[in-house]
Amino acid sequence: MGSEEKKGTQTQYIYVENTSISTIDNKEEEKEEKSLGNVSVMMLHQMNFHQKFKPKDDDIILASIPKSGTTKCLNSLVFSILNRNNLHDHNNCRLISTHIPYASFPDSIKHYSKSRIVYLSRNPLDVIVTNNKEGFSSMEECVDMFCRGESVFGPFWDHVLGFWKASLEKRDKVLFLKYEEMKEDNIGQAKRVAEFVGIPFSKEEEKNGIIEQVLLMNKLKEDDHDDHDHEVGDWMNHLTPSMVKCVNNIMKEKLCGSGLSFKMS
Repeated sequence: MGSEEKKGTQTQYIYVENTSISTIDNKEEEKEEKSLGNVSVMMLHQMNFHQKFKPKDDDIILASIPKSGTTKCLNSLVFSILNRNNLHDHNNCRLISTHIPYASFPDSIKHYSKSRIVYLSRNPLDVIVTNNKEGFSSMEECVDMFCRGESVFGPFWDHVLGFWKASLEKRDKVLFLKYEEMKEDNIGQAKRVAEFVGIPFSKEEEKNGIIEQVLLMNKLKEDDHDDHDHEVGDWMNHLTPSMVKCVNNIMKEKLCGSGLSFKMS
């Protein structure tokens, strides 16, 4: 387990591996984890999260599917938006990155604090391809595990639906983004994020190209052809028609009636 904090005049950014937001610098819990498997560690972290994490009203929680190639993209964008032109009113807020499912968030975050949640989803087919680079013996194994819902953080569909439904019920609390839309309309999506976190781009900023500068810093406006984890539609180069059909069928079943969909062809 590792953790990282960046402090100073800018927004404080906290990234904690394996979602252990509440256990920064806790040596005893690090020792306890050494004898646990991945699933047990995740459960321990969620329990600690409930017991110890104390949200602040100006916290911004950045959530995403693990191993989906989107975490750095989301964190960098929000960090750049908050710290453009030294907006001092937001320099003391914390950015907290996690993969914990919405259902596992404590009530202190979901109901009692004014903290906000930004969730970045991604096409499940590209998520599978990115996950396969994490040590699976074959793409077939990765697809099979996905379709069975076998993941440390729960099935993909449960993860995305948790945040999706929350975003519909609490529009001022949860913002649901799609990675593909961020790539297609990076300026429009950056404006959505800025407005949601409470510091929208002014007309003067738009005129002066500040949005483009933020995107350039975040590398959203650059081609990612050298980084296949970030390519939209890279699944076409790796998945067979039968694999795609399997994933399409399970996603159609699980997302039915939710209003959420992903471009799957």
